[in-house]
Amino acid sequence: MLKRKLTPLVLLLSFAFIGARCYQYMYLIDSTTGYYPPHVFNTLMEVFAAVCCAFLAAPLLLRRSCFSVDMIQTSSNTFFCIVNLAACLAFAAVTTIGVYQYATGEKTGLADILTTVFALLTVIYFAYIFINGGSPATGQSMTNTDTRDAAATLSQVRSLAQAGCDIVRLSVYDERCLEALPAIIEGSPVPLVADIHFDYRLAIKSIENGIAKVRINPGNIGGEKNVRILADCLKQYRIPVRIGVNSGSIEKDLLNKYGGVTPEAMVESGLNHARMLERAGYDQIVLSYKATDVRTMIEACRLAARTSDYPQHIGVTESGTPDVGVVKSAVGIGTLLMEGIGDTIRVSLSGDPVPEVAAGLSILRACGLRRDFVEIVSCPTCGRTTIDVSGIASRVREGTRDIRIPMKVAVMGCIVNGPGEAKEADLGVAGGRDGGALFVKGQKPRAVKGDLAEALIAEIRRIADERV
Repeated sequence: MLKRKLTPLVLLLSFAFIGARCYQYMYLIDSTTGYYPPHVFNTLMEVFAAVCCAFLAAPLLLRRSCFSVDMIQTSSNTFFCIVNLAACLAFAAVTTIGVYQYATGEKTGLADILTTVFALLTVIYFAYIFINGGSPATGQSMTNTDTRDAAATLSQVRSLAQAGCDIVRLSVYDERCLEALPAIIEGSPVPLVADIHFDYRLAIKSIENGIAKVRINPGNIGGEKNVRILADCLKQYRIPVRIGVNSGSIEKDLLNKYGGVTPEAMVESGLNHARMLERAGYDQIVLSYKATDVRTMIEACRLAARTSDYPQHIGVTESGTPDVGVVKSAVGIGTLLMEGIGDTIRVSLSGDPVPEVAAGLSILRACGLRRDFVEIVSCPTCGRTTIDVSGIASRVREGTRDIRIPMKVAVMGCIVNGPGEAKEADLGVAGGRDGGALFVKGQKPRAVKGDLAEALIAEIRRIADERV
């Protein structure tokens, strides 16, 4: 959140810095007087570069951006780590050369070149954050099988991963769960999170078995002594932890303090436990504030974003059956994502967890945070409709689920608004009496008879193959 808030300022300063450097070099090329910018100018420029380097390097030095499962889950991990490492090296180089240059009185110009290059790196880095909000938000879910049944649990993990889930959580509640854990971890295609309650030793043994992350509730694994023991293990294995605050399990003293379940009570509960971990020298912390009431969840997450810089996992807990839960989750999660809040999400629905993944991906895509799919745009139909819009759109969607290339496809029911809408998409079809008109961006429309869905799917796959 801090980086996102400072992005416009840093970008402005970086552009100003690059402009000043360009002016400087142009002047030097054209000058016959041997003019060199004042000492104070160079000093200020190098101080600016050093500060920006330190700012970019901080996440790496704090071990948050490269090692946290929640912060960076996709291929952007490599990008962020490379940029942060480059920032560290640039900081060291600029500082060393600058000290040497001014100590000896030599004006090598090397520090100037390095600071200019770094300013360009700063622009690229912060532009990426500004456009994408930092690391892409990822989708989570949780198994509902008995973890002690390794085969059933692993099968569900694979189903969730196949549906597009990035991280899967599973409950580890006794020794038999621990016995099954190695086989599940070994066979899992995605990182796994151990959900721990009451016994901190289960968390430690899960970490030793290779779990990618643990999740705990505030205060339910014992006092600060147990927290310190867990923190030592987390540090040793470089494992992040999520502190999950639920509206139904807030400590009694906080309920009395705030007069019930409030956003303030939820945030204080999470931060109290985070500070306990911080006192133990550990800060790879993810916070989550979930409530069944959408407004309470939103306000708690907003408050948390203002009061701490830890990544957040967001979701509406116990949202209910799919028909109601999807709507509540879309409102709550979508609102926060559009405000730049949230690093991972989960849609919590009663029943099979696989549909949770599809719902979560739909929310991410609607918010513009995922562009890895074929987007189907279809008209609501009216009396002019001459084709089965719903049937065609559904078949096209099912027939292109495996395609991970961004593409907009329009299925329109008539020739009134159809051609205009179809032209705005990458391709589309507008229904007619004897078939329809197929529109491909950059090409003249052509008449299509017979199975319109089949024609669209074939064209989509042809375009996807060309873009690979």
